[in-house]
Amino acid sequence: MEAFLSSLEVAASLFFSVVFTAMETALFLLFLDVFGTRRFHGKTYGVIAVLFALLAFLWSNSYFYLVGPSFPLKIAVIITLFYLLCSTLYREPEPLYRLFFVVLWYLMHYLYSIILTTLPAFLLGISYQKFREFRYVGYYILAAAVCFGSEWCLTLAFRKLYRRKEQTLRPRQLILYFIFPTASLMSLVAFLQLLNGMDVLQWFVLACCGALLLANAAVFYLLHQMEQAAQSQKKLVALGQQLQMQTANMESARGLYEAQRKATHDFRAQLEVLGQLMQNQEYAAAQKYLDSVSGRQSDRLVLVDCHHPILNALFNTRAETAARKQIEIRFAVNDLSSLPFDQADLTVLLANLLDNAIEACEKCNHPRSIEVRALQEESFFFSVRNTSLPVVIQDGHIPTTKPDPRLHGFGLPNVKAIVEKYHGTCAMQYADGWFQFAGEMPIS
Repeated sequence: MEAFLSSLEVAASLFFSVVFTAMETALFLLFLDVFGTRRFHGKTYGVIAVLFALLAFLWSNSYFYLVGPSFPLKIAVIITLFYLLCSTLYREPEPLYRLFFVVLWYLMHYLYSIILTTLPAFLLGISYQKFREFRYVGYYILAAAVCFGSEWCLTLAFRKLYRRKEQTLRPRQLILYFIFPTASLMSLVAFLQLLNGMDVLQWFVLACCGALLLANAAVFYLLHQMEQAAQSQKKLVALGQQLQMQTANMESARGLYEAQRKATHDFRAQLEVLGQLMQNQEYAAAQKYLDSVSGRQSDRLVLVDCHHPILNALFNTRAETAARKQIEIRFAVNDLSSLPFDQADLTVLLANLLDNAIEACEKCNHPRSIEVRALQEESFFFSVRNTSLPVVIQDGHIPTTKPDPRLHGFGLPNVKAIVEKYHGTCAMQYADGWFQFAGEMPIS
């Protein structure tokens, strides 16, 4: 009877090994389909997959007799077989990516299966070794069914949700990412050996410690790279904002130019009519026509003229915007025609301050007022002062209150960056319902 039970246990073990190997291979190929392009289809694909699954099954059930209880070697050979299977069936990804995906998938699969097969043993109050004995075969089958069934569902969900992307990591970066699954896999192997009551070689423990040390060092390096990438993204968003602002100002300048051309054309026609009336001595009609023309032209007067065409366009368009929103705006400027600064920088500098001032005034009840100073003497002094709700200034900046902080809050940092670029100084303050930003940039 004992011999029969022993034979039955061996047969059941082989049967489970066949089923588990087939399921692992199917899940692996299902995972790889997300990243790779198949070389073969149909029966050829299936036959190659079955052959490699058979090799993995034979190795898993014979390695003990061939090389002894070398669990790390068993795992290494299985990973090699999966890598060869991937290389045979798929053109992509590249070899290093291929190995990364193989190791990563095998690690995740093994960790998941260990958790779902160890947890029932813990709940039953027995060891992992006893749980795998024949007397608990019902529980073992149930745990395996839950494990593979849920993993199958997760893989299908991953295939549906994941959008295939081109792999763009450089080999050096990929090697750094490779350290994490490698260190985890080595530690898992040591853990499984201990779990199965096997001795763990000292050199292998030291290798695991070294791999974990490298993985932690890689964490610091990758965090540094992520921080640099985040800074680069912020700069790109800031540059995008600058470009939008420059484009808007150019459109405003073009609008002013077109309006001026139209006004000049109209003015010539009006002078001709007025001259004809005067020539015909129709003085009353001429006076009435002159009053009418003067009334219409008063709306077209240029509010600010600092002899700098770009700044003229900026100041006058913002003044028009403020007037439409019932915000009083006053300018104190002089001749800015010889400012040596880049016109794009001047646009970003002053447009940000004026836009912020208009936005702050919109949130206020009356009075709404903005005072702008832009004076060129030995240096270029600028100041924008506006009525405002209470403002919190933290470490020289104002935290943005807009919905997505990643896409906002670049106005004042852009202004400060331009001031620093030209070796200037700036300051801001809030007092008695007024916010003021002032700065000075040397001209020499």
